[in-house]
Amino acid sequence: MFDAVHATGRVTAAVDWPVTVGAASIDFNFPDYWGFDARTDNIALMRSAVRPSGLWDELEANVLGKVFSEEINSDDLLRTDENAGRIAAYIIMKYKPAFTTFHITETDHAQHDHGREGYEVRTAVAAADRAVGSVLEAVRRAGIKDSTAILICGDHGFTDIHAALEPNVWLAQAGLFQKGQHWRSRFMSASGAALFYLEDKKDLKTLGEVLKVMRSVPEKYRHLFRILERPELDRLGVDSSAALALAPALGVAVGNASEGRC
Repeated sequence: MFDAVHATGRVTAAVDWPVTVGAASIDFNFPDYWGFDARTDNIALMRSAVRPSGLWDELEANVLGKVFSEEINSDDLLRTDENAGRIAAYIIMKYKPAFTTFHITETDHAQHDHGREGYEVRTAVAAADRAVGSVLEAVRRAGIKDSTAILICGDHGFTDIHAALEPNVWLAQAGLFQKGQHWRSRFMSASGAALFYLEDKKDLKTLGEVLKVMRSVPEKYRHLFRILERPELDRLGVDSSAALALAPALGVAVGNASEGRC
């Protein structure tokens, strides 16, 4: 989208949008960017990534006030959603981009940490509501309300969990999982279903051993997941390079650890 709009000569903007550091087709870019080490100078990182080069100073002077390195993180509502909403509103009012994206992060962060109904989630939703309100007001004040389409969407939902499953632990205990360059076999998950991959896709012997391991796990774990083999994955249109998958029961998350308890 950025490339397509930019190619027409129109202005693009992004605020906290993921994976946009260095994007040449974003004219006003305040990317999602900070270090994970307390010693990292996050201000220097942001200065190196914000585009155009003078935008950081402009935002400090007109929107943010003085910002300190420790304030650049994903944990604080003021930094992430409150200030990002103000940044998006400022860019919209002053530069009227033809295409703007704005990523609100803290409802996701709060639900990951506290579940769907935690008090912190309500606080995050309130902050998100304020940020959206700032943007809507900016569109109106910029005089572009009648020519602006606004899409509010999310990338995934949430469910509360009561158990976490680590199937690679069973593989490691059976000698079927190795760390390093040659990993032989592994489950990979983003918390939901886990897809199983073979380093050598033709290694049917290892696949058979893995199926045997998974079908013989203790009953107290067996009810937490269902095995989906390739014919069922084909019907579902799942990644053709996965040899099988685990579908967890409601309230069960699947992880990628290979050490510890299953």
